[in-house]
Amino acid sequence: MNHDVFISYSSKEKNIADGVCHFLESNGMKCWIAPRDIPVGSDYAAHINNAIKSCRTVVLVLSQLSSASRWVYSEINIAFSAGKPIAPFRIDNTKLEGGLELMLNQMHIIDAYPNYSDRLSELFASICKTIEQEKIIVVHNELSEDELYSRKGYNVIGTGESVLTKEYVQRCNIDGKKIKVSSSVHEIQPWTFYYTSPSSIILPEGISIIPNSSFLGCKMKYILIPESVRIIEEFAFKECENLSSLVMPQGIKYIGEAAFLGCGLTSLNIPQSVTGIQKSSFAYCKSLVSLDIPNNVTYISSNAFEYCNSLISIVIPPSVQNIGPRAFGDCNNLKTVVLLNPDTNFYNPSNSAPSRYFANGKIIVVSNFSFPKDTKIIKG
Repeated sequence: MNHDVFISYSSKEKNIADGVCHFLESNGMKCWIAPRDIPVGSDYAAHINNAIKSCRTVVLVLSQLSSASRWVYSEINIAFSAGKPIAPFRIDNTKLEGGLELMLNQMHIIDAYPNYSDRLSELFASICKTIEQEKIIVVHNELSEDELYSRKGYNVIGTGESVLTKEYVQRCNIDGKKIKVSSSVHEIQPWTFYYTSPSSIILPEGISIIPNSSFLGCKMKYILIPESVRIIEEFAFKECENLSSLVMPQGIKYIGEAAFLGCGLTSLNIPQSVTGIQKSSFAYCKSLVSLDIPNNVTYISSNAFEYCNSLISIVIPPSVQNIGPRAFGDCNNLKTVVLLNPDTNFYNPSNSAPSRYFANGKIIVVSNFSFPKDTKIIKG
């Protein structure tokens, strides 16, 4: 272990995180905190990932701001999947929701408001106890990943299997339970979790493809997708209405047609390795309010975000060359589009010929093929 504690926090509350760090280090604990411990010019994300996996415990400075931070969510997701103890240190009256609630609801939360400094001694004592317990577990038990999750209340399925099938899952009683797919599983077949109702699912490293319709209609609220996944096939998470938050590994290269159609996602960060958004991939995600399209995407296919009624504004990066018919059709609350490539082609569904419809900073809509008529377009 390189350090005792990794501190996860919102950058807007750096003064509080620094105070926590100072107190713990003054009492002999070795802490890792960004940006202090990241070498200048190095890979920010890689250093954070390595620091989490090499620490003994993670302290989360829990607040309304950190609960809304995509960076914090990613950090806690990595810690949770690595089986790291997490100590939530709550500095306001925020309530756990979504993926954070599922990851932290079994953990003791230290309420440290209105004056967080009054509870630092309690945090220190809690971390000391956790570190000692971790030492006992490592020395005496050497738990496997599956055993560790079992201790945390997960039902491990697929032990000894290399391929997980729909027939196997149907024989398991998974409804309402937290499910960990065994580390022995390296492949999931199509339709495996079709319309099942687990509360959450942890997938093991080694799976590279999430096949078509594998989670179609699944009622889970949370799923951990491993870093090994490269492809999400068509309809994979279609109609997963309870899935409100999701961290997609940066190694994912392809997301298939209608892969997340009708999901309950509220925010979406598409991985940098994705170069195109397929037809209807995120259509009917009616709760989606935050969308981050990376600068490697070159096309947005037809109906890709159709009926995403909660979108208010989006930024289309300069890499996007083509936008298909009704890509943002019936996104009725979409008011502002920051278009960073003024030469992006909009395809007219009547003849499929690329045309540009810009005049004085606004799009001239011949038909409702991409944006609602009152959408304001801001050219980069």
